[in-house]
Amino acid sequence: PGAGLRAAAAWDLPRLDQALAVGDIRKRYMSEGMLAFPSTVRPGIESALNAHFAQLVVDQVAEAATGANDGMRPVSGAMMATDTQAAAYEASRQRLAKVQALLYELGAGPRAEDLRAMVSRDALQRLEGVDEAFNQSELYAMRGRDFQGWRGERGPMLVAFGVSDTGSLAAYLGQQFNRTETLGKLADGYIAALDGAGSGSVLAQRWQAINRDLERYRLKNPNSSLLLLEQFLGTTGAEIDRETCAAKLAGKAPAARIGDYFADRHQQIYSALLARCYELQFGDQQELWTQFSTRFNRSLAGRHPFGAATTARAFDLADPADVNDLSRAFDPLARALKENRADGAVRTAAMPGAAARRFAEQFGRARDFCCRCSRPTTAARRATT
Repeated sequence: PGAGLRAAAAWDLPRLDQALAVGDIRKRYMSEGMLAFPSTVRPGIESALNAHFAQLVVDQVAEAATGANDGMRPVSGAMMATDTQAAAYEASRQRLAKVQALLYELGAGPRAEDLRAMVSRDALQRLEGVDEAFNQSELYAMRGRDFQGWRGERGPMLVAFGVSDTGSLAAYLGQQFNRTETLGKLADGYIAALDGAGSGSVLAQRWQAINRDLERYRLKNPNSSLLLLEQFLGTTGAEIDRETCAAKLAGKAPAARIGDYFADRHQQIYSALLARCYELQFGDQQELWTQFSTRFNRSLAGRHPFGAATTARAFDLADPADVNDLSRAFDPLARALKENRADGAVRTAAMPGAAARRFAEQFGRARDFCCRCSRPTTAARRATT
């Protein structure tokens, strides 16, 4: 879980403990050693001693932070689990907060503020490392950024995420959540150490938003962007095929949420899947149109009632057998054109458009006319009996 984190640094906890021990030494001296001095000079001596003890504290903190005597030891994120990093940092943060309080007690307020600023800068750098690891992980990112590998079979998400079945997809989503949660815990600890300016930074606000959504996810709150993303990937995206994708996707785009990582990822995947769905359906419809128009031009074009009166074949009647044969090819094309019109999809240059639909409507009327004409009347049926 620590892979991808930039090299962090661990405060030297023993050095920080030594800094805190200065406070205990001061208390003992003030309660015992000061008795040897007249009360009139004690305030001046106490002030001088506080300044001396404050310097000792600052020196110990500097040792812990700069690497002297093993001070700040680099720790590879790849070798140190993030849970361990979080625990180590929390331990140092608690000690540093006590050191800061001690410096205030010693009357070294400016030194305490300097320490606070240094801790905040360090925390912000660590938070940048978490964010860098998060971005490098490319969580919930599909293969190739599109669905060109999907040919219309059931379950486009299985193809997009390179898994064999829904069980494997669920395991993958669980792994992605665990990584996000782990980084979120690290970020939460670092945010707690930021000063006012750091807490108001774009980076801190980004991770506060991520952690808030993770909490909504744990509570199964329907407003969780991550929950909505997982439901889309694991249900809708794992069940549809080329026949049902348009009906199940059209008009159901996720709500836009500015700066929301999971909502943005949801929108990217949804848009790519919908585009591929239309691309496949356009191809199917184009093939139907090509097949139908070729057969029509060969057998019925120009014949009455399918041709204009000015054509050379205007007085040739269409063969009912040809009409019946082509009708069988016309029905799926008519349904496809009707669905395409209802979807309101963005069309491509190769997609049959308004002219094709007008022709289909005219062909339908002519076909119905031919069917009525070829149907024997009641009198004719009686005459043959």
